[in-house]
Amino acid sequence: MINEDPFLDRLNIIVLENLEDNQFGVVSLSNKIGISRSQLHRKIKKKTGRSISQFIREIRLNEAAKLLKSTDLSVSEVGYKVGFNTPSYFNKCFHDFFGTPPGQIKENGAESIFSLPKSIDSKTTKYRPKRKFSYYVKNLGFILISILIVLYLFKIYFNQNTLFEEQQEKSIAIIPFKNLSSNPENQYFADGLVESIGGKLSEIEELKVLSATSSFSIDQKNGKKVSDIGTELGAIYLIEGSIQKIDSNTRITIHLINSIKDERLWVWFFDKKITDVLKIESEIANQVALDLKDFFILPEKTNSDLLQIKNVQAVEFYQLGNHHKNKRIEKDYEIAIDYFKKAIALEPNFALAYSEIADTYFLKIWNTTIKEEMADFRQKSEYYALKALENDENLVEALTVLATLNFYIDWNWSKADEVFKTALAQDHNSSTLHHRYAEFLSCTQRHELARYHINKAIEINPLSYVAREVSTKLYLNLGQFEKALKEADICLEFNRGNASADRFKFLINYYLDRGNEALENLKSYERLLKNTSDESIIDSIFNTSGLQGLIEYKINTSDDPLHIAKCFSFMGENEKSLDFLEKAYENGNKMPDVPYWFFAKDISKNPRHINLMKAMNLPWKP
Repeated sequence: MINEDPFLDRLNIIVLENLEDNQFGVVSLSNKIGISRSQLHRKIKKKTGRSISQFIREIRLNEAAKLLKSTDLSVSEVGYKVGFNTPSYFNKCFHDFFGTPPGQIKENGAESIFSLPKSIDSKTTKYRPKRKFSYYVKNLGFILISILIVLYLFKIYFNQNTLFEEQQEKSIAIIPFKNLSSNPENQYFADGLVESIGGKLSEIEELKVLSATSSFSIDQKNGKKVSDIGTELGAIYLIEGSIQKIDSNTRITIHLINSIKDERLWVWFFDKKITDVLKIESEIANQVALDLKDFFILPEKTNSDLLQIKNVQAVEFYQLGNHHKNKRIEKDYEIAIDYFKKAIALEPNFALAYSEIADTYFLKIWNTTIKEEMADFRQKSEYYALKALENDENLVEALTVLATLNFYIDWNWSKADEVFKTALAQDHNSSTLHHRYAEFLSCTQRHELARYHINKAIEINPLSYVAREVSTKLYLNLGQFEKALKEADICLEFNRGNASADRFKFLINYYLDRGNEALENLKSYERLLKNTSDESIIDSIFNTSGLQGLIEYKINTSDDPLHIAKCFSFMGENEKSLDFLEKAYENGNKMPDVPYWFFAKDISKNPRHINLMKAMNLPWKP
């Protein structure tokens, strides 16, 4: 392929050198070429009109077309040869790009490769060699007339909007937030929040943050159009917000607006009790900065489905649903589902809302031990995931739900692997996808790769306590206790209501014979679950029977056979642990992570354990 552009030629060579590496993507190409992802994206977008991932994919597809005609490799072999994870995804991409399936190219004559309806050279003029100046001289009259027409029709818009937007592409200003409640102290909180968000955004290297606080008051804002405000401040993007007191809580609403197009691009809702003001301001500023970093710096990874929703109220319902879902509390799941359904009522093709309903039903499975309820939630989860894919066949969130159902619930390991890889091939910036894939990899004994993906999940969303919880579990199950304790502490910082972290810490400190630490972990765990209102009972048990008494108390007060089995395994009571593992299996409990549990005295070679792994369809190697 000749681009007559040295930069594109270098990129093309790098991609071809790494053609068979299915993990080679945006980050890899950025590292190889030696510039940041944002810079690389801008340069490729300007020269080709494509995102980085599209650019890489089209090189792969053009090489695939050549291999199909010049070799005896099968379609599947060619797909793997050019870096696709699955034959089905390769077939789909090939058909979408060339307009014909790869099998048909192989069947037709050699000339078919030259008559494909699309190619990376001909699909867009961005790839074509530049015309010589003589060409334009011949057409000078036509060009001059065209220019005059364009200037006449678009002069005002072009001068005031388009050029301004190009020059200030990554400029943003934060307008002072409104205090909608009667308490004037909330205005001090609002002003502090603006300052915190501005400070966090200024850390994003490619983003120019303009000071609106010093030059623009709320009174000045009233009555002005968004475009006028943006022009006055010299900013393409504006952040505005409001603070409203609701009972004992404070509702913070923040909008990201394109001032040129007068479009709301993003909406955040935060419900907070204003106690530790600095901590709350920091949490909100961190979340806004993380979301905007993805939006501005990684535009090819921005969730286009959400940004294309024009009904602002539908987006608000969607984000309220996520707010309740992410609490990971049983009573909030139904509230979340209700909000997602309200969003769909306003936007019937809202794929992300369908996907979030699917994921919420999957999470509800973990709050029941009744087989009929589990089956019902699983069926609803799959139904809504498929509805999401009807509206967006490549939606990573929906694919992640289906992969997780195959993994956690069905134990269909090969199908789960296939769907996970299809989702990963979309090159999506999804923390959830990476942390669930990490769990899957650990179950199938690929621990090093699992650590890579859980680290990726944390890199994408450093504030995700769910990713931190999974990271804690992965360290724990490999017996890397000190690392697990550090992750559990971070997890608790993000979510003090997270009982799992205290449970993990209790088991670790029990095993390490740290009595006082284990005592505090158990009391905190019981407090969160509200299992006992009298902590003196636990203190008395510890004073009388020590650590052994604590773990026996945990066994006697639990009705979950998996938790009981894990306690017995840490005690070294292998046969009793297997008794409860088998009971859990018979009850239909969710137990895919059992294969990589840490066993204080290894039972992986026990025939009963091996038989259990076989019953779960695992490719198990003791």
